[in-house]
Amino acid sequence: MTDAGFQPLFDGTSIEDWRMCGPGGVILDRQEGVIRSEGGMGLFWYSRRPFRDFILRLQWQERRREDNSGVFIRFPDPGQDPWTAVREGYEIQIFDAWDDPLCVTGAIYELAPARRVASLPPGG
Repeated sequence: MTDAGFQPLFDGTSIEDWRMCGPGGVILDRQEGVIRSEGGMGLFWYSRRPFRDFILRLQWQERRREDNSGVFIRFPDPGQDPWTAVREGYEIQIFDAWDDPLCVTGAIYELAPARRVASLPPGG
C-alpha cells in the first residue's frame, strides 16, 4: 500500500529501474521483498527519472552497529563511477557507530545533523 502523495521506488519484486556501478552488488530477495547489499563500495541507484523536491521515506536494516552505508541524492548519472555520487551529491548517512551528529544515521553527511534518532537496534 502506498501512502497518498508518495511514489514507491521499489515494490519488493523488481529492480528493473535500478542500476549498479562500481564494486559490490545487490541481491533481490523476492520472498522477503528486500534488497541486500554485498561486497563493497558500489552505487545502486534509481535510474528511471530524476526528482526535484521530495520527501524520501525508506526502511533499512543493519546487521551490526558498525555497518556503514548511505543514501545519495542530487547527483548526475554516474555512468560506471560510484564516486560521482560522493563528489557531486549529498549523502544521507546510515551509520550508528560514531557520536558525531553530522555523521550518524539521518544526517546529511558532514552538513546537517539528523533531526531525530532514525535507527532501531541492529537486526530489529
